[in-house]
Formats: sequence, structure tokens, C-alpha cells
Amino acid sequence: MIFQNFILNKFKNKSIKYCQFIGPSVFIWKKNKAKFINKYFDHIFSIFEVERKFYDKDKYSYIGHPLLKNIVLNNRDKYPIKNIGIFLGSRYQEIIYNIPIIDKLIKDLKRLDDFNFQFYVTKEFEDLIKNSF
Repeated sequence: MIFQNFILNKFKNKSIKYCQFIGPSVFIWKKNKAKFINKYFDHIFSIFEVERKFYDKDKYSYIGHPLLKNIVLNNRDKYPIKNIGIFLGSRYQEIIYNIPIIDKLIKDLKRLDDFNFQFYVTKEFEDLIKNSF
């Protein structure tokens, strides 16, 4: 967002419409990211219904998550889930913010079943993740 903030402050042209497609997860980052989009963008197309409350009504459209329509909930017994991939982010602040949330999630899920967790991070954060989990 810092880069977008710089570009939009310096080069925004009123004859161009600026939209955000699948914006930042404001339900995690809260209102700060949404305030930026409400101020600088003309519209947000979101894949998360929960984000509606953070955006101006005239700027928000819920388009749905592309994977949601492909999930078959009643196949859990037929095809049990054992492996869970975890993507913590690619920036230090994202990862640090998400570590306690994911740690709690892992502990809660371990109580339900014996899952295998796979972490996907960039090389620079490999040791941080190994030490955190």
C-alpha cells in the first residue's frame, strides 16, 4: 500500500477510474487499509463478504471467492483432509502479525484431528518460521 499511496498521491488523474480487485484482507488489517482504498480508489471488488462493513457502500462490490463454488463440503468423510498449507505472507510485518493467529489455529485444529501442516514462505523467513513453530 505504501507504493500505491505514493503513486496515487503523485500521479492520480481524475479522468481515470482506479479499482482494487481482491484488495488487502481488511478484516485482518482492520480499517487502515480500507480507509486508504475508500480515499484513493473509485471501487473495490472483494472476494470476502465480511469486508463489506469496512468500505463505502457506493465503492464496494462483493464478487465472491473463486474457490468457494468448487468446495464440496459433504466429501469430508469420503476424502478426509490431512494436509493443510499455510501461507503467512511475504513481508515481515505480515508474518509477525500472523504467527500468533496461525499458532492458535494449529492448536485448535490439532484437537480435532491429526493434520499435517505445510508452511510456504520465502527463503528469507524460513528460519523465523522454523523457530516459531
